[in-house]
Amino acid sequence: MLSEEMLELMRGPIEHAPCMPGFAYHAPEILEREVERVFSGRWISVGLAHQVATAGDMRPVVLAGRPLLMVRGSDRQVRVFHNICRHRGLLLVDQPCRAAAGSISCPYHGWTYDLDGRCQTIPYWDRSSGKAHRPQSGEGFGLLEVPSRVWLDTIFIDLTGTAPPFDDAIAPLASRWAADDFGELTTITCWEAMAPANWKLVLENFMDAYHLGFVHPQVGTTKSAADHDVIRVSPDIFGLRYLGGATSRAWADPLPAIGRLGELLGADTEAFFLFPNSLFFLHPGFIALRTVLPQGTEKTYAVESVYGSSGGMAERYAAQRAKMIEAHRLISDQDLPILARLQATKRSPANDKGRFVPGWDVRSQLFQVRVLETLLG
Repeated sequence: MLSEEMLELMRGPIEHAPCMPGFAYHAPEILEREVERVFSGRWISVGLAHQVATAGDMRPVVLAGRPLLMVRGSDRQVRVFHNICRHRGLLLVDQPCRAAAGSISCPYHGWTYDLDGRCQTIPYWDRSSGKAHRPQSGEGFGLLEVPSRVWLDTIFIDLTGTAPPFDDAIAPLASRWAADDFGELTTITCWEAMAPANWKLVLENFMDAYHLGFVHPQVGTTKSAADHDVIRVSPDIFGLRYLGGATSRAWADPLPAIGRLGELLGADTEAFFLFPNSLFFLHPGFIALRTVLPQGTEKTYAVESVYGSSGGMAERYAAQRAKMIEAHRLISDQDLPILARLQATKRSPANDKGRFVPGWDVRSQLFQVRVLETLLG
């Protein structure tokens, strides 16, 4: 089992450190502990705000059996609720949809809720007269809201209400990229998938620059992917800076710079990770955001969107956008069979003999150590 002794070995010099053992990628008890310790007590991402773009839009998401509901209210605010009726616990919404008549209705007994979660009506409350009940705000019949914030179009939640202030948690990234100065971001493309692998493998694959030239030759060679610096901001925030846009030169034709990103990045690109499940890829002319959510021990929901500036949506950039859409979808689709083959070995004792490559796997080691630190408390 996971232990402090194992953690000390994993913290050791990367050329000698062991990898996370295979059972951590398939054991149900590990996933339960991850939900309790890794995904609780901190801000986690659950989706992207453009997925609920219009007032009344609703989108269900699931975190390892915990159903949640993202809602765009009539006041244009994004809120997240537990996707559970307060009566008998029915799953309220099972597909992305638009709220009918501006309310959320339970199909089991007809309870209805406002888009801000307030219970509107409980039909036939008085069985003898058939009279409905319209609860007051203090009666406790409303949907259970989860604290949430939107930053860089990413919807973050505090599942247990015990996380540090959001502004403190996001401050290192917000200041690094001057995100307040990005202006209006426009969605260029969005990709969703159920990856046939444990959530940790999905994230480790994103952090793995080593595979780019082998699995995604269209982005460049392994030699070009090697042209990067590892940046450690904090135990929860680390990433790569690809020098001269090493992994995007081959397919990302120039788009107008977003805010001050051109000044901040020059010709470089950055790929950063915010523990436990948020990914950011920044190029001067576009931003790619990804969220991953475990659905089970060997299944992970992933959503990624690519954004440009409003100026980048002009007709004269149509060819660049089309090339970018094709490239991002191809990259994502190429990763799915790789993830399945990574997951396929995790029940073999031979998997636990894996080794890191010092020049490439620093981020994977940092991530695995951070997961184990959090699991052990």
